[in-house]
Amino acid sequence: ECTAITTCTSGQWHTVVPTSVSDRTCQDHTQCTGNEWETKAAGAMYDRKCEGLTTCTAEQWMSKPAAITSDRVCKALTTCASTQWQAKAATATSDRICKDHTTCFTAQWQTKAAGNEHDRECKEHTTCTPTQYETRASTSSQDRTCASHATCSATQYETKSAAASSDRECAALTVCAAGSFELGAKSE
Repeated sequence: ECTAITTCTSGQWHTVVPTSVSDRTCQDHTQCTGNEWETKAAGAMYDRKCEGLTTCTAEQWMSKPAAITSDRVCKALTTCASTQWQAKAATATSDRICKDHTTCFTAQWQTKAAGNEHDRECKEHTTCTPTQYETRASTSSQDRTCASHATCSATQYETKSAAASSDRECAALTVCAAGSFELGAKSE
């Protein structure tokens, strides 16, 4: 007695090809799970192949997400050098961004030290005006401080001239009492 050959559905593949004395055998195609991707598409004569998705480690970020027919791609996180700081933290889908630390110039001082997650901050040194003198010298980690020069009053005279790093010094004028004169004074 003759029997019609079995026809596989679109969701099946032929595991055994029919012959004149045997029927075709069909099997459902393997379905990839949510943790797998398809490495070989299903066909009429072969099954679908699935592999487990790559899992990015804590030292990696996902540069390409998984799709039905492709695995996710993980890349190593950038490591900031000792001369850099992390300007943007890494996420599961983005790499960290490192930037070079600012270098203070000789006319600047460091107001905030460089750190792993923040940049160094610099500020211009204070410049003393001509009416001021320097009370503390500038360094790479501290600003210069200035103070106003003393001004001698009408009853004083200058004993030491003002300079860029020292103050003017004044002393009281000698006032002669009535009926006396200043010895050594020049007369005009």
